[in-house]
Amino acid sequence: MTVGPYREQDVNDNGERLIEICQQYSLRIQNGFYKHKDFDNYTWTQLILQRKSKIDYIITRQISRIRLYDVRVYRGAECGTDHHLVTAKTFYHLITHSGSQSNYREKRKIRYKLNGLKDEWTVFPYKMRLNA
Repeated sequence: MTVGPYREQDVNDNGERLIEICQQYSLRIQNGFYKHKDFDNYTWTQLILQRKSKIDYIITRQISRIRLYDVRVYRGAECGTDHHLVTAKTFYHLITHSGSQSNYREKRKIRYKLNGLKDEWTVFPYKMRLNA
């Protein structure tokens, strides 16, 4: 399944092409598989004309070792753009081999700390890279 039950209902030509490409290459548009309020799904806003849309996506392989538990829009990261940050809660099964034995150990969850994006000293280097 390429798109989920909570996908965008009004799809333009670019959206249709994206869905076709994802079907062709066995990819999955993850944004539509998790239920959220409509306000929390818009990834782009234009304040002057009061327009908003879902145009940023997280796309993965349909068969993957990475498990996604949630995809949502993070509005707190202001980096000089009219797009909002799209985040995904993931879980990776990392397997290690110790020595000659087939001794498998499951690693802990990998987490990313996004609260740092609220700090101007953290955001400044990213703004500089975007302007370069």
